[in-house]
This record gives sequence, C-alpha cells and structure tokens, in this order.
Amino acid sequence: MSTAINNRARLQKSIELLGYHVASTALYDSAERHSPPKCHPHTREVVLKRITEWVDAPANRGHFMWITGSPGVGKSAVAETIVEIYLHAGKLAASCFFSRKFTGRTSGNSKNFIATLAYQLFHAIPEVQDGLKKKLQDHPDLFTFSLPSQAQALIIEPLNAVVATAADNHDLLELWRRVVVIDALDECPEQQGQERILEMLTIFSGLQFPLTFLVASRLEQSIQEAFDREPLHSLTTHLDLDMHNPESDIKLFLQSKFHEIKRDHPGGHELPTPWPSEEQIGVLVERSSGQFRYATTVIEFVGSLHHPPSYRLDLVLSPLVGPEISSSPLEALQHQIAAANKKHANSSWFSLANIGK
Repeated sequence: MSTAINNRARLQKSIELLGYHVASTALYDSAERHSPPKCHPHTREVVLKRITEWVDAPANRGHFMWITGSPGVGKSAVAETIVEIYLHAGKLAASCFFSRKFTGRTSGNSKNFIATLAYQLFHAIPEVQDGLKKKLQDHPDLFTFSLPSQAQALIIEPLNAVVATAADNHDLLELWRRVVVIDALDECPEQQGQERILEMLTIFSGLQFPLTFLVASRLEQSIQEAFDREPLHSLTTHLDLDMHNPESDIKLFLQSKFHEIKRDHPGGHELPTPWPSEEQIGVLVERSSGQFRYATTVIEFVGSLHHPPSYRLDLVLSPLVGPEISSSPLEALQHQIAAANKKHANSSWFSLANIGK
C-alpha cells in the first residue's frame, strides 16, 4: 500500500514539476490574454480555407506553414481562429502565443517553450501520458537539460512510442492527427530564443507522430534565414497575408461593426440612414492599407459609449495633416485620435448630452 502511495506521490510531483515550467501567459486560454483578436465572421474565409486544407492534407504531416504579414494585417487573429477551429474539432495538440507584454517565468520564452508544448500534449493526447510521466519521474532534473534534450525526452520519444504501438495502422494515425500553432514568434523576448525555437522545429521534423505546425510571425531577417535553411526550407509552405487582398474583408468588418454601433449605441437613434455612407466606408478601407488593426482602432474610437459616434467618425475621416501624412496608416490614425482627445479633454460639448444639437 505504501509503495502505491509513494508512486502516486512521485507521479503527482512530476506533473506539478511540468506545470511549474509552463509559460502560462502563452497558453490559448490564459486569463492574461483578455479578448485576443480573432477573425470577424465571414472574413478571411479564403485564407482560413487554405490553411485548414493544408493542415488536413495527409502529405503535410511533419511539415510547417509559416504565416507572415506586415504589422496589423491580422496574423494573430488568423492564428487565434485556427486554434479555435481545431480545438473544437479535438485536433489541437498545442499552441503558444508569444507577447512582449509579459515577462518572468510564466511568460512566453524559449526556456519554457518545450514544457509549454509538453504540458498541452499531455492533456490533448491521452496515449502520450504514460511515456511522458515516466520521463519526468526518471529525470526530475530534466528542466536543467538543454532544449534539444528536453524536446527529445518530453515530446519526440513519448510521441514516437505511441506511434510504435500503432503497427502501421494508418486509420489510427489519421485519428491522431493534430496541429501545433505558434503565434508571434518575433515577439519571443530574446532573438537567440527565436533561433532556439526554430532549431526545435527542425528537430520536430523527424517526428513519426502525425503533427503539423503553423508558425505566425513578422518577416524578420533572422526568422527568414532560419526558414531558408534546410531541412526547414523543404518542409515549409509560406503564406504571406499581404498577398491576400484583405480590403473586401475590412469593408465587411467595418459595415458590420458600424451597424452594431448604430443599433447598440445610446445615441444610435440619432444617426442618419445610411450611416456611414459608402463613400465614408471606402475612405476608411483605403486608409487602412490592408491593416485590420487600423479598422479595429477606428471602431473602438467611434464606438465609445460616452461620445457622439457621428462626430468621432468625422474626426477620423478628417484630412491628414502634418506628421500624419508621412506616417503609417495606424500611426496617422493614432495622431488623429490623440489630437482629438487633447482638443476635447475639457469640453462639455464633446459628450452624449449634446448628440443631436
């Protein structure tokens, strides 16, 4: 009896050890990731279809898709939506959302990367649990090892051991198919950490377990160089969101959100019909230059429940002046918002009480 109790205690301790090294803020359901961006309904359909078809294609097992795009184009929203799709389908192996906002042991960084993936694999794939538990029990000092050694012990060997039990059962392998999503790799706090993680991906290319990997990041030189090297180059499909014209999606997003403002805003009944006009929507789409972040910032500003939305929309649509002209679309918008807030900081007129006057 005491032996069984001791075994259970060691097992519990090993799982707690794994959990201690997880980057909790990088998890999909982390409380710190409040209201993360995701694709608005009926937008990005072409992009999402291309990604899911690639993930679901048997030939892409062990391969990588690298999703890039300029700042604000919606890489994280796409990654978030893909995670939700495969989570609900029971096909998500793990995800990791990097962010410079978080620091410390629980933040997304290269040191915690393997533990963060292994922790999620433990819960997503029951067949891997015994092998992973044994590794943790046999090597309680595992997290002092190098990242490649951690990857080998906590991910590659347990997953390959599961495949060995399948005896070439292709139906079972297909049932086990899973996807790993890594978002904002360029926001991993240290550049050397980014390089280490890409080295880990190279190691994962030798997995026999049916995993595919999605990696979203800005097109930074060090990351580009890593994906240009073999074997990643031959195993990677590059999806550039800048090449997928998002203007129609941005227009749909704006139309939907302005409709919500008119319906739900305390001053919505004062707004004309149609509001905004097609011409006004067109100006916003043109100014966005393909950046969804521009469109979401417009909606957040115009939709303030404490200010008249028509007046705020006019401010956003006002001609660009001074530094706004040469700034990026989002920076120009931020200049406009800052100027409006400064101008009306002490104005009693700029409030809901004056809607319609």
